[in-house]
Amino acid sequence: MSVSCGPYCIYVPGYPYSGNYTNAGTYDTYSYLTGNTTPTYYMYYLTGETKWCLSTVLGGSICDQFGPLGSTSLCPDFDPSFFNGSGVCLTPTPTPTVNCSILDFDSILNCFVPVTPTPTATPTVTPTNTPTPTETDLCGGFGINLTVSYITSTPTPTPTPTPTVTPEITRPCNFNGQVIFNTLDELMRCPNSSEFVDCYTGQKYITSESVFLPTGDILTIGTVYKMNVNSVSVCATFTGLVDNIIGVDQITIISVFGPSSEGNCIVCVPDSTPTPTPTVTQTMTPTPSTTLPVCLELIVSNTIPFESSFQYHDCISGELITQSIGPNGSITICTKKEPSGPSNISWDPTGVNCYPTTPTPTPTRTMTPTPTMTQTQTPTITPSQTPPPCMFMMTIDTRITNPSTSPGNRFKFPNTPGWVDVTVEWGDGSTDVFGGGSHVAHIYPIGDIYQLKIYANPGGSVVGLNFGVGSSDEIKILSIDSWCGFIPTENDNLLGADNLDMSSTIGVPNIPLAISTGNIGSLWNMFQGTSVTNINNVGSWDISGLDIIDWGNGGGPGTGINLTPTNYSSLLIGWASLGSSLSVGTYFDAGTSQYNNVPVVVAARNYLILTKGWTIIDGGPI
Repeated sequence: MSVSCGPYCIYVPGYPYSGNYTNAGTYDTYSYLTGNTTPTYYMYYLTGETKWCLSTVLGGSICDQFGPLGSTSLCPDFDPSFFNGSGVCLTPTPTPTVNCSILDFDSILNCFVPVTPTPTATPTVTPTNTPTPTETDLCGGFGINLTVSYITSTPTPTPTPTPTVTPEITRPCNFNGQVIFNTLDELMRCPNSSEFVDCYTGQKYITSESVFLPTGDILTIGTVYKMNVNSVSVCATFTGLVDNIIGVDQITIISVFGPSSEGNCIVCVPDSTPTPTPTVTQTMTPTPSTTLPVCLELIVSNTIPFESSFQYHDCISGELITQSIGPNGSITICTKKEPSGPSNISWDPTGVNCYPTTPTPTPTRTMTPTPTMTQTQTPTITPSQTPPPCMFMMTIDTRITNPSTSPGNRFKFPNTPGWVDVTVEWGDGSTDVFGGGSHVAHIYPIGDIYQLKIYANPGGSVVGLNFGVGSSDEIKILSIDSWCGFIPTENDNLLGADNLDMSSTIGVPNIPLAISTGNIGSLWNMFQGTSVTNINNVGSWDISGLDIIDWGNGGGPGTGINLTPTNYSSLLIGWASLGSSLSVGTYFDAGTSQYNNVPVVVAARNYLILTKGWTIIDGGPI
């Protein structure tokens, strides 16, 4: 980390640390410099306080001068008003023959011989003769006539070293008592004073008092602040620490607007409230109790498509509060300190001082996703009123047979105890109405591929489909084309549907209705033993409230269902986005499915496991 720094010149007349500084070695991995001063001064970097220090003790924390806090500069970065980083001090310039370069003079030396008779001649009559002996006292009997003429005014800048007359005044600068004034620049000298420049008038405001943000943090050079200066609201840019001061301004920082280079001077508008001036003495007494405005308003955002949480400190009590945010949501909080949370949580200050009552309405924003859930369900119900009705549809091939199936021109549904007044359009022009119970096989004119349309008549319901009991024709199912109107149960089973393709399935099963009617608490065997690799829209399934989702053992014992990484990744993201409505501690067996090892998918899976306490069995990252 160490680099060679210097040489540097510090020239502040009258200060013991004025002199030339050169690189002298390394202190705490940074270069340090030594000056040809009396006493010897050092420039060194304090890593614990993250600033450069000028002191008579190498490594000491008491600094006669110091650079900005939070500095990472490898070389000294003191205030340029007294710190010359371009080289050594040019000391010869003030010392050359200043008198001869400015003045030309002629002198005539006359010798006066004391005349004693003059005082004795008339001692009493002429007392006025007494002044004449005083001329002999000036030079002891010698006289000098001196003629002086200025020949050039160009060297006149050299009188600038005269600020040496001004003594050092330590902060705070007090203007009472004896104060020595610099007649050249009319400035009182006060080191390390904070200087601001008004955004609109260019006027400078300077104070020797320590100035901090309402949060207690230090100021940043080049940043625009709204502040009160002598009880007047202004917008100004902090320019840094200066050595001179004109007067003492009372400065209080109100809010932060950001770098002036980004146009924040225009964004900042002073408060047009000159009313405090009539009651200056009254307003001064309440200010110590104004711990409330120390709080800042922040907009906290969740950048991922599922619920996340963060922590922040309450504005008044300082209590640590855990707050959740919905998918891609944001809320406004009022806090003393910046919040903490995962990398997907970001926050931006609004520049407003706030009170702890303001955040209370904001949690309602996280509830806004719930109305959208009810709206998405109403479209699935309304089509059942108008033709064509909302249909649960599948495509079959009756020609696929094995010793356990019905013949090649037939298809048989399993026992369906949950069906009530259900119409089945067989795809060959014929229609049957089913209730709960067992069914006979439908006979087709020829073996072929047919699409079945299954829907509930008014007052009826399509509840459950369990091919594991009462039929072996699941091998004839080529695809489920639409879930519309289907209400699942815990016993649903497509075991043996080796030709099942769900990559183009539209809609989702009505799991919320199944839970509300007591038909389901778990999804046990729906895809066990199938060859399904892609379940379209699976990330949109509302599995809130399910305790067990067991899709293992698909494709053979011990192997489990094997969704594509893209399909399984969309499942994890979609289900995690359900957030607070999810059950805690759900068991989910995804078989051998693997997920894409990208941040959003990993974050979704970790949310289900770490935040919701899920147990997930899968094939891990790809």
